[in-house]
Amino acid sequence: MPNLADALGVEIPVDKLTVPRARRVAELLNSGKLSYARLKSCRTDSTTESVIFEVDVEIPTHPVHAIKGSEEIAAVFRQEDRRPPECLSLRSDFPRVPHLNLGVTELPRSLCLYDQPWHTVRMTWTAASFVERIRYWLAHTARGELHGADQPLEPILLLWEHPIVLPARLFEQAEGTGPNRLLVSMTSNGGPLDPPALLAFPLGHPRAPKQGFKLVAASFKCQPQSHGVIRSTPATLEDLHAIAQSAGLDLVTELRTRLKSWHGQQDVHPAHLAIIVWFPKTRSAGTTPEANDVWAFVIHETIEVIGTRLAVWQRHDKTLGLVMGETAIPDSRSLKLSLLNPMSWLTPDQAAKYNGLEAADNRKGVAIGCGSLGSQVLLNLARSGFGKWTIVDNDRLFPHNLARHALDGSGVGHHKATVLAVTINSLTDGEHPATSLVADVLDPGESQSQLQTAFDSASHVLDLSASVPVARALVHQLAPQKRKCSAFLNPSGTELVLLVEDQERTVPLDLLEHQLYRAVLNNPQLERHFHKPDGWLRYAHSCRDVSSRLPHDSAALFGAVASRAIRTALGSPSASISVWQSSPDLSVTKIDIPTSTIVRHNGFEWTIATDRALLDRIASLRSDRLPNETGGVLLGSFDLERKIAYIVDTIPSPPDSGEWPTGYIRGAKKLLPTLKKVGERSGHMLQYVGEWHSHPDGYSCRPSGADCVVFAWLTELMDRDGFPAIMLIAGERGTYVPFLCKMVEGQLP
Repeated sequence: MPNLADALGVEIPVDKLTVPRARRVAELLNSGKLSYARLKSCRTDSTTESVIFEVDVEIPTHPVHAIKGSEEIAAVFRQEDRRPPECLSLRSDFPRVPHLNLGVTELPRSLCLYDQPWHTVRMTWTAASFVERIRYWLAHTARGELHGADQPLEPILLLWEHPIVLPARLFEQAEGTGPNRLLVSMTSNGGPLDPPALLAFPLGHPRAPKQGFKLVAASFKCQPQSHGVIRSTPATLEDLHAIAQSAGLDLVTELRTRLKSWHGQQDVHPAHLAIIVWFPKTRSAGTTPEANDVWAFVIHETIEVIGTRLAVWQRHDKTLGLVMGETAIPDSRSLKLSLLNPMSWLTPDQAAKYNGLEAADNRKGVAIGCGSLGSQVLLNLARSGFGKWTIVDNDRLFPHNLARHALDGSGVGHHKATVLAVTINSLTDGEHPATSLVADVLDPGESQSQLQTAFDSASHVLDLSASVPVARALVHQLAPQKRKCSAFLNPSGTELVLLVEDQERTVPLDLLEHQLYRAVLNNPQLERHFHKPDGWLRYAHSCRDVSSRLPHDSAALFGAVASRAIRTALGSPSASISVWQSSPDLSVTKIDIPTSTIVRHNGFEWTIATDRALLDRIASLRSDRLPNETGGVLLGSFDLERKIAYIVDTIPSPPDSGEWPTGYIRGAKKLLPTLKKVGERSGHMLQYVGEWHSHPDGYSCRPSGADCVVFAWLTELMDRDGFPAIMLIAGERGTYVPFLCKMVEGQLP
C-alpha cells in the first residue's frame, strides 16, 4: 500500500515547526498528557506543516462504519491561518463515510470536523480540543451517529470552481432530450477565494445579457444514492462518467445519443456544453429519496469538438457528418471539465418555502395603488410567493417618493405600477407574477376593458390606495362580487389599518370602514387615530404638489406587518378589522375590532345601512329606561352619489331630555360640543344623520301623531343640506323600524 504520509513533505523535528497551531499540537502530543494520542512525526513542504499522530477511538462491538480502534491521522496547517487545519486519514482503505471533504484526489480522505466558519471556531480553538474533536468524529462515525437524523442530507460533491445560476426549469425537469440554449454572463471576480458567479438565461429572455458566451445545458438523472458517499472531484468527462456509472447512469452513451439528435442544429455546434446531473439522495440504502443533489459541469471544448471526440460525428470537406457504426472508440478522457455549483433562479414556490410557507399562492388578485405602503406590501408578498397581481396605478415615481418608496432611483419619471411590476418579475423565474395597468380606477378611460378583465379573473382585490372613493367604487361598481381588503396608514403614519371582507362578502368594505369609525369614537386606544402631523412639504409648484411627513421606517415597518396580515386574513373566511399601533420604542400593538352583521333597509330611492351591534346597543338603552321612553341622536354618513345612509353609532339621550311612559322629548344639553368632538375624532367622517326614540312595551313601532310632528321638523332640517331625514323607532324584544322621513302634504307615506 502507498505511504500517504510521503506526500506531505520531508520529516522535521518538533522544534523546527513554524506554524503556531502545528507546533502547539505537536508539543501537546509529545508531552504524553493525552493518553489516547501519540505523536509519530512532523513534516513540511513548501506551503504546509503536518503533524502525524495515532489516536485511540472508542468503537462499538458492531460498528456501522469500518473505523478502527487506532487511526493514523495527519493534521495539515498553513501559515496564513485562513482556513481550518486539514485532517487527513493516512489509511488507504479508510471508508467512504458522511462528512468527508472533497479533494482533487480521492486519497487521502479528509475529515470534515467543523460545521461553523473557521473565524468562529478559531476563537475557542485549542490543541487539546482539536485532537478531541478528531477522536469524537471517528467515534461517532463508527456508530453511525455523526450525521443526525434531523440534519439535511450530505451533498454528493462539495467543491466547485464557479457558482452558476440556471433557469428554474432545469431544476424542475430531471431529463429532456432537447438542447437548452443559454446565454451566460459573468459577474466581477472578487478574488481567488471568491470566484465570479455565472448567470445563465434562456436565449431571448428579457434579462439575458446583450453579450455573453453561449452554453447548451443537458440534464441527466442517476439512480438514488445514499448521502455522504463523497468522491474526488472529476477532472474529465471520463471521471464524471465513472461517478455516474456507479449511480446507474451510462453517461457517455446517453450523451452520445443526445448529440446525435442535435446533429442538424447548426447553432448548437459552436456552443459549450453544461452537463447537469441529478443525484436523488436517500438517508440510507433502500429508502425513499428525500432530496435531489443537482450538479453542473462545463466541458472546456465546444459541442462540435465534444461530438468529434465521442465519435458521434466527423468533419469532412466542411461538412459535419455522423459516424456510422460503432467501430470508433469514444475518447472521454481528453475532454476536461470544470465543476460548477448550480443554483436555480428563485421560483415562487421556493420563495414561499424560504418564508416558512408550504407553497406559493397562485391566486390572481388586483392591487390598486403602489405608493409608500403599497410598494412595500406588494414586494413583500412577491418575495413570499403570494399571489399573481395586476397592479393598477396611474402615478409616476418622482424624487420625493424615494424617501419612503420601495423602488429605487432608476425608476424616477416612470409610472410606479410599471416599474414595480418589472421589479417583482425580476425576483423569480418562470411565469411573471405581476402585470401593470397604468390607469385611474375611478376614470379608466381606454383602460376600462383591461381593468374589467383583471377584476373578472381575480379571486380578491387589494386596495392600497388609501382612498375612500376608490373603496366605495370597488364595493358598488368595480368588483362587487370579489372579496376585498383594504390596507392604509393613519394620517400621522403611526397606525396601520386592515379591513377584510368575509368570504361571502356579507360585511362589505364600506360597512367595515364605518365600523372602524365607530371604534375610533369609543376606544380610548384609538383616540388619536385621525391626528394629523404638523406641516406638509412642497416638492413642486402645483397646488397638489405637497407630501406628508412620514418616516420611511414607518412605511417599511407597517409594510411588513400588512403583508403578513393580508396573507393570513385571505386564508380565513371571516371578516376582520385590525389596527396596529407603533410606539416611539418601536414596539407594535395590535387592536382587533369586532365586526358586526349588516342590516339594510330600502325606501324612497335610498338605502339605510346599519349593523346589528348598533341596533343591539339601542335595544339595551331602551331596556335600561323602561317603562319610560328614551332616544338619542344617530351618527353616520351619507353617500349622496349612491344614495346610501350609513348609521353606525348613537349619542344617547342628553341629560335635559324629557322621558315618560307615553312620550319622549330629546334634550340638547352638551349635544353640539359632543357632535363637534365626534367630527374631530372621526376625521370628519361621521356626522349627525337623524334621530331615534323608543316605544314602550305593548306598542308597535309605527309613528304616533307626535312623531309625525318630529318627522316634519327633521325633514325641514335635513332638506336644507340636501340630506334625507332619518327616524328610527325601537320597540320591545329588539324590534325597530327605520323611517326615511318625507312628508307629503303633512302625511307620512
